Amino acid sequence: MENTTPKALVCKLAEIMGEVERIPKNGWNENSKYKYCMESDVVDAIRQELSKRKILLITNQRLREVREHEARSGNKVYITYCEFDFTFFDGETGEVLVITNGGEGSDSLDKGLYKAITGAKKYVLMNTFLIPTGDDPEKDNSDSSSKKPAAPKKDLRVECQKMMIEMCAGNKAAYEQLCIMYSKFKTSEGKEVEGKSSLKDLSDKHVQVMYRKVKEDYTKFMETKEGANVQ
Repeated sequence: MENTTPKALVCKLAEIMGEVERIPKNGWNENSKYKYCMESDVVDAIRQELSKRKILLITNQRLREVREHEARSGNKVYITYCEFDFTFFDGETGEVLVITNGGEGSDSLDKGLYKAITGAKKYVLMNTFLIPTGDDPEKDNSDSSSKKPAAPKKDLRVECQKMMIEMCAGNKAAYEQLCIMYSKFKTSEGKEVEGKSSLKDLSDKHVQVMYRKVKEDYTKFMETKEGANVQ
């Protein structure tokens, strides 16, 4: 005779744990430059499995605290901390399992609460069903053997100097005239700013702008030089 006794809630949840595989990190945080698992991907992976077993998940807010914080930009943001009860209801047995978790979200408007809910729900589901993402907080990221060394950063002052010296064939007076010409610029208000005869008198930002102009002319200079050599 077939056993019609429904499985216990914890058995059903354990089955779901065995069904769900690793979830890819499809999200990208542009500000901090890292990938993350999206809440929608986590929910999609688990929702159908809960439904097959007649399990409902209900979220209930227990606590909410909001504090004001000043961002680096000087703008005010509101950080919302919440605690929630996530309750699994078994529609067959009537069993209930409650898991409490907190979440935090920051926003300059009124979306902090929704960000807190999203984060708390995602991590409850990931921790309850032990969903792997490949993250390991104890992983040693200092192992330089697996990383390519970073390319040395160019010193734009030195690069500008080299290119201008070559274009003027090492003539000091001609070099100073080039420096004045390339460092002259107009502001966004249309005001013309006088050029300088020495790179030492220019700000880093000014040198960055100047570098692009020098590089462009230097490229043309080299193309003309190579063409003359070919002839």
